[in-house]
Amino acid sequence: MVPVEDATVAVEEDTYLEEIPPVTKPAVPEVTIQQPAPIEERNIPADGLDQGPLQHKASQAVIALLNEADHQVSSGNHQQAEATLERALRIDPKNPVLWHKLGRLHLQEGDWQTAISMAKKSNVLSQGNRALQADNWLMIAHARKALGDKQGTTEAMNQAARLRQQ
Repeated sequence: MVPVEDATVAVEEDTYLEEIPPVTKPAVPEVTIQQPAPIEERNIPADGLDQGPLQHKASQAVIALLNEADHQVSSGNHQQAEATLERALRIDPKNPVLWHKLGRLHLQEGDWQTAISMAKKSNVLSQGNRALQADNWLMIAHARKALGDKQGTTEAMNQAARLRQQ
């Protein structure tokens, strides 16, 4: 984890919770996702995924699977996207971006506990990439809010705010 000084960040709950849409769990999940740009157009090096100061190199196979999963999600094929990300994780189990994306799928499906677990796993592996860690904490906050955990939501939002300030 990134060392954080003992100072507590005072965050008004409504300030950051606006970034997280209200959560309702529909009988059939409805997800609207923008078509992501291919990996090559995201300013990510062709030889791997930029992970900040500590880079995690991704193979071409993993990059291709990430693009495939993004396309599947944008087409509404969440089960296929999940299978594709799991396949990529068998190739590269220490890739924090894969864990993050899998966590987002679980979040969209309303599987709050699994989303939290995936975000935490991504955080463990993403040392040095504060932007990804902050996004993971926002995912945790969203899931905790859906679970009715007000204190956990606030703590997760504070963690995200600390990481974004650094």
